[in-house]
Amino acid sequence: MPGSDYKPSIVVVEDDIETLETLKVFLEQHDFDVYCAESKQAFLKLVAKEIKFDLALLDIMLPDGHGVEICEEINKTYPHMVIILMTGSSEESLETMGLDCGADDFIRKPYNPKMLISRINSSLRRVAKGVSHQPELPKKTPSHILFGEWQLNCCQRLLVDSSKNEVSLSESMYQLLYLFLSHPKKPLSREEIFKKLGYSGSERSLRTIDIQVVRLRTLLREPAGNNKMIQTLRGVGYIFSSLVAIKYDE
Repeated sequence: MPGSDYKPSIVVVEDDIETLETLKVFLEQHDFDVYCAESKQAFLKLVAKEIKFDLALLDIMLPDGHGVEICEEINKTYPHMVIILMTGSSEESLETMGLDCGADDFIRKPYNPKMLISRINSSLRRVAKGVSHQPELPKKTPSHILFGEWQLNCCQRLLVDSSKNEVSLSESMYQLLYLFLSHPKKPLSREEIFKKLGYSGSERSLRTIDIQVVRLRTLLREPAGNNKMIQTLRGVGYIFSSLVAIKYDE
């Protein structure tokens, strides 16, 4: 980011070489450290070098795999890496699929280059300031938060059920769940969720919040039409109705 000594590192995974080179030059002009991969295998080779990427800009359709597959692998190994998916398709199902697999944002081609930079910077700021968007829990971060049959391991960002089965959460899923857990029994409008998670109204539609909530309900194994923990309030938004207990390490 201009004016900063630190250059966030971005890996661009795009099979169109001309687009890849154009993006590299453009992003470097905006003070990003850019790495390029033209396929899934090329990306995995970069990851094997243990390069620490802040953000991955992934094309969905690749010659040797699907961007969503890479998205899932990133979330397992590097849960704090921001993921923005790109596609030239107009199919809305691809956006839903991408967000369901843990992507933080989704952009359609052709895109406005300035808008791309704005969304990259916004996503990076949101992750960097994640803790500041959790205002109602004490300043000391809890080790675990217990609710229903679940517990959230805040240190490892794992969701653990009563049988000790673990689910690794993407950055966006962790922040959304933490937000609900920090506001139990309190109605939250979609606009409030936008604000508290650091979004701006121009970067995502309100429908994206609904998609993320549906995915979170799925992770919590809430049957469709019988949502006991995250309830929909018509005309308002959502409310987390389960009791919450907070634990701290000694």
